[in-house]
Amino acid sequence: MSSASFINRAIAHDPWDPAYRDLRQALSRLMAGLGLTGLAEQGGVAILLADPRAPMILTMSAQAPALAPAPEEELDGIWVPGRHGQVRVAISEIDWIEAAKDYVLLHTATRRHIHRITMNTLEQQLSPRRMMRVHRSAFVNPERVKAVNRAGRGLISLVLGDGVAVPVGPSYVGAVQERLSLRGPALMAA
Repeated sequence: MSSASFINRAIAHDPWDPAYRDLRQALSRLMAGLGLTGLAEQGGVAILLADPRAPMILTMSAQAPALAPAPEEELDGIWVPGRHGQVRVAISEIDWIEAAKDYVLLHTATRRHIHRITMNTLEQQLSPRRMMRVHRSAFVNPERVKAVNRAGRGLISLVLGDGVAVPVGPSYVGAVQERLSLRGPALMAA
């Protein structure tokens, strides 16, 4: 189906609301699965959805103007609980992030902060340019890596400026070596 799906702005709530975006995507997949994509492209399809907050008409048509995608903002800081409220930790200040069940520990040069979020959810929010996933339970700021140690059998660990060695998981070794431009024979030999 074309990407011309949109919600009639006159009667919809916020068109950037993720719930409505998800609804549009789900309906597009449903129509494609039912083979109704040709119908939507030819004459258009309008679906009235009864919402307790307000009725909404979802219109899918090739002639309809598409909403511009929401600008993807790069996460530049994380709000974490502090002694007297919330404290913002800038992503650029974080050396590495460690998993602790449903929490993460944000390690900076001066201290570590605890934040309630899972690693998978955090991975979706973080820019891969600023933090790279190196293990199922760790992210590392690539700018903080000072050395790479071979741990044997093709495994490596990243040594940060403060001397902390963060192990790289077996499934992440190739991506980390490529990201740090380390495809030399010295690291490949086990």
